[in-house]
Formats: sequence, structure tokens, C-alpha cells
Amino acid sequence: MVPRPRAGGWEQTGMNELPRLLAVTTDTVCRLPDYLAKARAIAGAGPALGVGLVVRAPRATTAEQARMTQATLEVAGAAPVIVHARPDLARAVGAAGVQLRRGDLAPSDARTVFPAGWIGVSVHSEEEAVEAIREGADYLVAGSVFESPTHPDQPGRGLAWLRPICRLDRPVFAIGGITPERVEQVHEAGAWGVAAVSALWSPADQAAAARALLAPWPAGDSVSVTVNGEPTRVRTPLTLADLLGRLELDSRAVVVELNRRIVRRADLAETAVRAGDAVELVHFVGGG
Repeated sequence: MVPRPRAGGWEQTGMNELPRLLAVTTDTVCRLPDYLAKARAIAGAGPALGVGLVVRAPRATTAEQARMTQATLEVAGAAPVIVHARPDLARAVGAAGVQLRRGDLAPSDARTVFPAGWIGVSVHSEEEAVEAIREGADYLVAGSVFESPTHPDQPGRGLAWLRPICRLDRPVFAIGGITPERVEQVHEAGAWGVAAVSALWSPADQAAAARALLAPWPAGDSVSVTVNGEPTRVRTPLTLADLLGRLELDSRAVVVELNRRIVRRADLAETAVRAGDAVELVHFVGGG
């Protein structure tokens, strides 16, 4: 079995690489007549650029949230879908992750409900970030970095506030007032990526909006491959030996097949993983 995704290891079997852009919804967005068309357009940038969809509709009933999430999953394609605040719902619909607020379950408790997938936590201070990491968060969403139309009552905390959070041992998504003109600043501050509402759902061209927000994070260094039948994004350059190491697998206990051909153990470190490759990893157990 391939291990559960963990912080620090972004090449993951069974789900996409942790995206660089989170497209966060609201109750209003989820009820737009063209919501699914917009979501499909944003998700269309996902396989190459790393986009995730966060279904957030706090005023909706549980049944409504389930329908919204399932509909989003149907149009998301390879883009991961993350459920807001509800690890039980995330598990029920097969989402890639759950995004918690500080008043929700602790990440360690959420993990008992949602055992496989990302658990993110929204934080508003370095102290909250440290606590979220201690409790087992896989990633953080930090804000508001700039003044945001979504939360007009919250002043922007600024880049100086963001930088020390980005130096902690978890990927950090900057949120709040994120625009194409500001993404380079948060990238330079050390953010793993950005999360946005208005900048993605309001423009006429959602795919173009996603590409603009992702400009500081080049997509050319990651490719799509299949590992044990599951689509996976990996960062290149990468060898089969590197892949085994990142999955915490011992090459002495695994038979590796690349595009239906077995690769000798001596050749693993010299065999590159390329876009479109199909990798099969078969464990064997010795005995006597």
C-alpha cells in the first residue's frame, strides 16, 4: 500500500499534488446558475497548473452541501475537491481534503473521521499556525493578507505578517484580497500558493483568471503519471528510485514496472519518470 499523503511529500498516489491555487466558493457562488460551468473552467486548469476547488457554503443544509459537493466532483476532472469544515461529508463523498476553521474539530480529531486526504486549517496569526501544525494540519490558509471584498470588516495583515508563517514547516496558502497584481508578492513572501474567491469567480474567463493567479508558480516542473492505476502529479526531474523514496518504499521489497516492462533494481536510479508514464509497484514478501 502507498502511504497516506503527508506534509512535506507532495507527490501522492491516489490524488493530485497539493495544488497551488484554491478556488474557494461561497453560498452565493454555489447557487449561481452557471456555477458548474465556472467550476469546470477553473478545474480545467488543474491538471497542468495545480488548481483545487474548495466547496464552502456555510449557510446550506447538510443535504445541500452534499449535493453541491457531488456536483462539483462531477465537473472537477483531475482537480481535487476539498470540503469546507465537514470531515464527515468529505469522507462520505470521497473528497480529496477538508478545510477547517479554528473553531472546528482539531486536525487530529478530524483525521479519525477523515483518515485519508489533506486536512487544512485557516489561521489568522503565527500562534494559530503553530498550534494547527502541532495538531496535525497538512497545510495552512493564512489571511487576510490584503483587504478583501469577501471580508470588508477585516483589515489586511500584510506581507510582513505572512512571511514568518510561510517559514513554518507546512505549505501556506495566502488568502484575502488576492489579485493577479499581488500574487508575485505573496510568492516572494514564501507562500506555497494562494486561495481566492472574487478573483476567480467574478471574471468572465475563469480559466484565464486561474492562470493569472498561478503565474509565479511555473507548471512546467510537474507532470501527470499513473501509479498503480491512479492519476498522480509528480515534480520532475524524477527517477524511479526518487519516486520510491518519496513514497517511503524499499526498492528491495518492490517490483517496479514502467509502462508494462519490469525495471531492474540496478536501473531504478537511472530511469526517468516522464509525462504519461504508467508505474506499477508490486510488493513481495520473502519467506523460507
